[in-house]
Order: sequence, then structure tokens, then C-alpha cells
Amino acid sequence: MDRNSFHTLVLLTKEVGGLTDSKYMSSSEKLAMFLNILAHHEKNRSIKVDYIRSGWSVSQAFNECLKVILKLAPLLLVNPKPVLEDELDDRWRWFKGCLGALDGTYIQIRVPSKGKPRYRTRKGEIATNVLGVCDKNLNFTYVLPGWEGSAADGRVLRNVITRTNGLKIPEGNYYLCDGGYTNGNGFLSPYRGYRYWLRDWQGENPPPQCREELFNMKHARARNVIERTFGLLKGRWGILRSPSWYSVKIHNRIISACCLIHNFIRREMEVDPLEIDVEEQVEYQQNNIDVVESSQEWTTWRDELAQSIKMEIQKSSMQPPKRSKRRRSTPSTRRTWTPTEESTLINGLKELCVNGWRADNGTFRPGYLMELEDYLHEHHPESGLKGEPHVNSKLKFWKRCYASLSLLKGRSGLGFQYSDGTIIIDDPKEWDKFLKDDPGASNMNTKKWPLFADWEEIFGKDRATGEHAEGPLDVVEDILKSQTSRLSTDMSLGFLINVDDDEYEDEASHGPNAPAEEAENTDTRHNFTQTTENEYARGSPHEHTGPSEKQGEYAKTSSSSVNEKEKGKKRKRVVEDVNETFLKSMAEVMKFFTESQDKRIGSLIEKIGNRDHSDMRGQIYSIIESPTFDLYTIEQRIKAKKVICEDVKNMEIFLRMGELERHTMMFMVVNDKL
Repeated sequence: MDRNSFHTLVLLTKEVGGLTDSKYMSSSEKLAMFLNILAHHEKNRSIKVDYIRSGWSVSQAFNECLKVILKLAPLLLVNPKPVLEDELDDRWRWFKGCLGALDGTYIQIRVPSKGKPRYRTRKGEIATNVLGVCDKNLNFTYVLPGWEGSAADGRVLRNVITRTNGLKIPEGNYYLCDGGYTNGNGFLSPYRGYRYWLRDWQGENPPPQCREELFNMKHARARNVIERTFGLLKGRWGILRSPSWYSVKIHNRIISACCLIHNFIRREMEVDPLEIDVEEQVEYQQNNIDVVESSQEWTTWRDELAQSIKMEIQKSSMQPPKRSKRRRSTPSTRRTWTPTEESTLINGLKELCVNGWRADNGTFRPGYLMELEDYLHEHHPESGLKGEPHVNSKLKFWKRCYASLSLLKGRSGLGFQYSDGTIIIDDPKEWDKFLKDDPGASNMNTKKWPLFADWEEIFGKDRATGEHAEGPLDVVEDILKSQTSRLSTDMSLGFLINVDDDEYEDEASHGPNAPAEEAENTDTRHNFTQTTENEYARGSPHEHTGPSEKQGEYAKTSSSSVNEKEKGKKRKRVVEDVNETFLKSMAEVMKFFTESQDKRIGSLIEKIGNRDHSDMRGQIYSIIESPTFDLYTIEQRIKAKKVICEDVKNMEIFLRMGELERHTMMFMVVNDKL
């Protein structure tokens, strides 16, 4: 970022974001510290040495700048524009109506030990799954950090589509995505089973041999824009290249802020003027895509698009490609499991968990399928069940069902009954919304799931929930809600009014501004408690001088009961004094509040009256300055204005008179007869 861009960002954060200068620190210095931390992943200790500030000041400036940058999300997120018919870029001219590309990336993060299995990726790293959406100019149009690293990309995308401030895709437009996503309405993915990645077309590799490979090559060249965008993002911000010590919520917001500043830098470094396109700010209703599912119609359209690309390239002197045979995987052997066999498999999984076969990342160690196969063969010798494919496919099916049921339990209007394993649907509309988020659960309401409790024990600890996922616009809403939903504050007095007795006693006895009476009561209560406890611990000298040991014990018991009664009376008296003091202070507060409000209302009435009088004076001035009164000199007019406007009654009389009567009144004023 150059100096001009930095000063522009400072101006934008001050005028739009609300960044202010403090007593000893300017907004430019705050923003410089914030960008230094993001770009170089500097620690608080290093920043306070470089800028000669305290650690507390650095932390306050960082959090303030983070909120301000996130407030600029509506301005910095780019509104995507579809590819037009006359597109000249060879990468994009094949994809008319395309808005850009999307993909997920992993960003390392530090989480508590109990949350590590959910954040552990397939590569063994502890990271968060960030969904990024960009246009063809490498600008972010949407970003959603916060999902756990174990969550699949397709699941994150389904959540993005159904969010309130989620990704909006108009009908007829689409994004390019890789093979990890479904090929459906709004999302164009490549053909599976054919060469796709750019490295497959480089070097001595043969050219495309069929229309599917040709389509995949063009698709990969265009979709590579999201990979380049992620590369620029991580290359620019060092805090995204290694895990930081911030909390999960703050770290996710840092990711959003980095994406927003990335857009700002690309806009300013290209010497584009800082302006707001009014047309992009206009809200209009349109049909958006709200479900992620495969579509035969969309697959047919992809085939037609691939054929059109092939025909157009063939026209430009390309030899007819040879069709390659698609590799097909051998279908897995299907077998119906009996309830007894399923129960045995559950018991085998539980034994593996107890015996330490389950790793820290939530998965089973290699060889667990063979162990389960031996366990099943021991209890069911004639079943013929194998670890691969029978047990493996069964576990995958169970995990999918458990994921759907656990997601269903968190929805309002839906539920699960453990007694008979049935799904409860109180609101059919909620069920339809749930099916948009999880299309694979369409027939689950017609079946029973008695093993769900066992699935929770086996799979439930490491299930990704996405509880910390929030986009930039979600953060803006959260910041605004936190500012408006604070405790009840008296705007005229400027201090909090707590109505909870326990909180009031605690704040009054330990706060820095505690009244003198309450402090005395607190000291009295503390001294009394300490004295009685010491006396009770030491005991009275007369308790041990009795004729027998029983009498001493009796005297000790009776004295302790007396002390407890006295202690209870003292405590009751102290509580009553505190309550009485609280009521008196509240009465004084309300009295002062009503008096101040009366004064404010009175001053407001006076201002309203003065405003009405000023309007009347303006009318009188315009009448006297009119050509009707040209026969009077300037001095006489000034004198008339002054005399008439001194009294409200004179002004009202003058405005209600006719023209002849006004001349008479002017004559009387000029000759001192009024």
C-alpha cells in the first residue's frame, strides 16, 4: 500500500467508519499499527516497542481499527458483474453470464484442546475452512470464515446459500467451482473422471482428446482466478500464513478484514477514483438461487456448452480431437444388513474407542476395518461381511445420516424423539428450508433411526457445527446490535442503573465509587464476621472449666448457637441497611431525573416559541420593506420594526390588520404615539 492509498484509507475510516483521534494517539497511528500487525504478524510486545506505546494502547487501537474496517464491508465488497456476450478475454469469453469463481481454503488457527478434532483438516493441520468468492478481477465479492477445518466444502456452500447475509446468485448467472462441489443451478463444476488441473496440460502432456477434456481445460483456466486471489491474500497478510494467539472469533474477523483491505488496495493501487456507484447501492428484488443441488437440466446445459466450445475451436483450424475412454470405477458390492449385525458393528466401534483405536483427530487408526471385520466374523461367522467394502460403506452411510439428524436437531420447528427414533416436524415450512440446506435428507422423515444415540457417542464429539462462521455483513450487524443493546443507561445522567440487588451490593461494596455509608456497612459486616469467626474458632475460656467434659461440650454448643443467631441478626440488619440506602439513592436519582427532564422540556418549549416569534418577525420585516411603505425613511422603518417586534401582541395585531390600518400604526409608531 502506497502513501496515497494509506491516506485515503485513513480518510475513509474517519468519515465513514467512525475512527477518531484519541488524546495522545492519532487515527493515522492507530491504523498504521493495525496494518503492521496484519502484514507482518507482529506481536503486541514488538509493536509497543516500535511505536513507544503501552501494550494496552496497542490492543485498544487494534480492536478499534478492526471494528471500523469491518463496518466498511458494504463499501469494500465488490458487486459482481456477469461476463457479457462481447467479452474479449480468452479466459472468460466462453462463460457468458458467469459472475466469477469460488473455492475454499484453509487458514491455520489456534483453538482449545477440546476443539482440535473439529478443526483438524484432512492434511492434519488445525485450521478454519474459509469460503471465498471473487470476480474475474481478483476482488472478493463474498467471504465466510469460521467453519471448522473438518467441514466439507459442499456443506459450507449449502450454509452460505441459506444465510440471511449469504451469497446471492441471480437466476441465469453462475460461479465456477471445482469438482468438490455439485454441478447444479448457479454452480458450474468440471467433468469428473477427466483431466482438469492446469499442470495436466503443461509440458509434454497431450492436448485435449475430447469435448469433456477441452471443457475442463477452459474451465480450469478461468477458475484459477480464485486460486490467484487466495495467493495474493496470503502473500500480502502475514497473519494468515501462521496461527495467531487471538481468539477464534477475533481471528475470523481478522480474515474478513484482510479480504476487505485487499479489495481496497486493488482498487486504489490501480489509480481508480474513490467514489460510490449509486446504481450498485440501489436495492431491488430479484429471484436468487437458494438451494445447492444437482440438476439434470444444468448438466445438459454444461454438455451443450462443452460442445459449443469444441465446435468453435474446431472452426479455428483445430484437428478433430479423439475421444478418450472414461475410467469407470467398479461398483461396490451391496448387501442388506440385519439389525443384529448393525448392533454388533456398534459394539465393535465402541470397543475400538475404549481400546485406543480412535486418534486425537477424531478418526480411527489404520487397520480398524480389519479389526471390525474380525469382530463381525467372531459373532457372525456365516455373514461374509468384509471390512472393505461392506463395513466402510456402512460407516459412511451412518456418518451422513448422523450429520443430517444433528443438523435437524438445531432447527426450530423440527426435533428428534429418542424413544422411538422418529423425526418430529412441527412446521412443514421449516422442513422445506431444511431440505434446501441438506437435500440428502428428503426421505429421512419416513424412517426410524434407533441408532442415533449410539452415533452421538461414536461420531458426535468431532462434528463440525460452524458456530463461529460469520461473514463481513454478519459482523456489521453484530457490531450494530452490540452498540444498541447495552444496559439501560440514563442519557442525561450518564451512569448505569442496576436493579438487581445482588449486583448492586457487589458493585457498591467493591466498586471504586462506592458511597461512604455503604463502605462503612461493608467494613462493619466484614469486621463483625471476622470477629465472630475468630471467637468461634478460639472458643470462650469458660467453656473448658465445667465439672465434666459433657458440660463443656454443651456450653460450647450453646455458645456457638448464640453466636450464629447474633451473626444472623447482624447480617439481616446490614442487608436491611443496604436495601434502605439503595432505595434512598434510587429516590434521589429519580427526583433529579424528573427535575432535569422538566428543565429540558421547558427549554424546548421556549425554543419552539422563539422559533415561532422569529417567523413572525420575518413576516413583519418583509411587509415593512415592501414598496407600500416607501414614503418612510430608513431610520423610520428601523424604528417601526424595533417598536412593533418588542411585544408579541403588537406583532399579532400588525399581522392581522389590513393595509390602511398598518399605515396608521406605522404613523403612530414614527410619531411616538404608540
